[in-house]
Amino acid sequence: MNHPTLGKISKIADEEGSYEAKVIYDRTEISVQLDVDDGTLAETAALAASLIAELKKFDDAAKTIIVNDLHETYNDNWRSYDEKQSDGTFKTITNPELSENDFRKQFTLSEIAITGNECVEMWYTDTGLFLGHGIFVQSLDGLDFNEAESQLFG
Repeated sequence: MNHPTLGKISKIADEEGSYEAKVIYDRTEISVQLDVDDGTLAETAALAASLIAELKKFDDAAKTIIVNDLHETYNDNWRSYDEKQSDGTFKTITNPELSENDFRKQFTLSEIAITGNECVEMWYTDTGLFLGHGIFVQSLDGLDFNEAESQLFG
């Protein structure tokens, strides 16, 4: 199926009601996962298309949520860690504290997941700040990000 905003939407093999599209954002290909849940593909694609049409605005909003939710957590708990050395001992690594602006710059949108016509997840890669954990912002109110939260996954 071809969509005017999302381009080619392909069914994901062996996953009932799951589809994928790919869009270019900031010179990077972003996977857009669509799970129709209890709705229809048309409803889920419409929500995804609305997000993609204003992706810069939503990316900025999601990064603000990440900063609000995780900046202090990084500076207080994640910037120091023990790294195992080749001889089996551990060395404590302590990275510098990051300002909110420097912290924000560490995140790059990597994937979008839309479920039904209400759930939006925007997944981000970082520069190793959270030691391989996934970071995502989730809105259960569609494009209303007022109650959205960021989470670490891993």
